[in-house]
Amino acid sequence: ERVVVGRAQNYTGGLNRNGYSMTLAAPSTDTHWIFADGEKGGGVGESITLLNPSSQPASVSVQIFTAQAGGPGFNNTQQYDVPEGSVLKVDVNGIDSIPSGRHSIIVDSGTVGIVAEQVITRGGATTVTEGSRVTSRRWWIPTPLRTAVTGAIVVSNQTGSNGKVSIKALGPGGLI
Repeated sequence: ERVVVGRAQNYTGGLNRNGYSMTLAAPSTDTHWIFADGEKGGGVGESITLLNPSSQPASVSVQIFTAQAGGPGFNNTQQYDVPEGSVLKVDVNGIDSIPSGRHSIIVDSGTVGIVAEQVITRGGATTVTEGSRVTSRRWWIPTPLRTAVTGAIVVSNQTGSNGKVSIKALGPGGLI
């Protein structure tokens, strides 16, 4: 039978985390995962969990794109070996060559399918996100908000070229 699997996890103070997260499991592996929003700085912890359920080892590149286009650290690539049937946690904040501030991440595993998940703790609150497998010209984000909230939507452009984006949000009260 076809099912949907999710995870509900309660964080109760371990690793300076508190809160609750719910996320869907990945129905399959992939070789390309994209995370639009990451952050390095005081009071923020970030990691990427790499799961290799295959019977082959995976050579995984983690590319970090900072807001300083063309500057030092704009495209910082780290390489990791993830043995078959194992999980590797990458401490993003522990990568010294990444400057403080916001960034996006691309995970690429060549020909071996993996699952990648991002965990961010900001001020004691933790979020867990499964990466996107694709880029697109159009995204839909359901929201219960009735008014606009600054910083609620993050757009990641890893091309290094300027671009123009229009954002429209539709909430319970109509167009926000």
